[in-house]
Amino acid sequence: MLYAYNCFCKTNQIQWKKPYYKFSEKTPIIPTTENVNKIVSNATTYYATIFKILIETGAEAHELEITNRKDIDQEQGIISITGVKMHDSGTYKLKTATAEMLRIYLAKHPEEYPFPTSKQMGGIWGQTRARAAKKLCQPELKKIKMQNLRNYSGAQLYYKIQDPIAVMRHLRHKKLEQTMHYLRGITTGEEEEYTVKTATTTKEAIALLEIGFKYETTIEGIQLYKKRK
Repeated sequence: MLYAYNCFCKTNQIQWKKPYYKFSEKTPIIPTTENVNKIVSNATTYYATIFKILIETGAEAHELEITNRKDIDQEQGIISITGVKMHDSGTYKLKTATAEMLRIYLAKHPEEYPFPTSKQMGGIWGQTRARAAKKLCQPELKKIKMQNLRNYSGAQLYYKIQDPIAVMRHLRHKKLEQTMHYLRGITTGEEEEYTVKTATTTKEAIALLEIGFKYETTIEGIQLYKKRK
C-alpha cells in the first residue's frame, strides 16, 4: 500500500513524507515428510501427480500451470520450469515413479498446457488436506498450505547434502539471502526423527539411495541408512 500510494503521489506531483517501515518475515513452515505423504496419499491420481511434481521440483503452482508439453521430456522424465516472480528457470529430472505417473497423466490430457490453473490446484489441495485431517483425526494437517511444498522441497535437499548454494539453484533464487530465509524453518538437534533401513547387497543399497536414504555406517557387515521423517 505504501509503494502504491508513493507512485500515486509522484504521478500527481503530490508532496508527502514517505514513512519508513521495518518488517520481519515469518519463519517459513516446513512440513514433515510424514504429514506431506498423508495429504498426498489422499489425493486422486490426477492431483497426486501434480503434487509430487511440485514437491520434487519446488515449483510454484503458477509455474507448473504455464508449463507447455514441449517443456516435458517424457522418455527421460525431465521437466523444464519457467520461472515467475523473478525466479530463474530450471530443468529437473523426476523420480522414476513420478515420471511414470506423469506419462500416464499426459496420455489422458493431450492439451498444449496440460496442467490446471494454480487456483484449481490450491482448491483441490485444500479439499485433500481437509479430507486427510478428518480421516486421520489430525486437524494440524489443515495448517499445511500448498505453498509449503516449495519450502519442503528445498529443505529436503538441504537435509540431504547440507549445501545452501545447491538449494538456491534448486529453488531458482537469484540471491542466497532468499534461500537462507527458506532455510530458517529447518529444525536441527537431538529431537530430529529418522527412519532407519539396512542393506546387505549392492541392489538394496542402490534402492535406498534412490528414495532419499543417506548412508550412515556399517556394523558387522550390515550397512545402515537413514532418512529424516
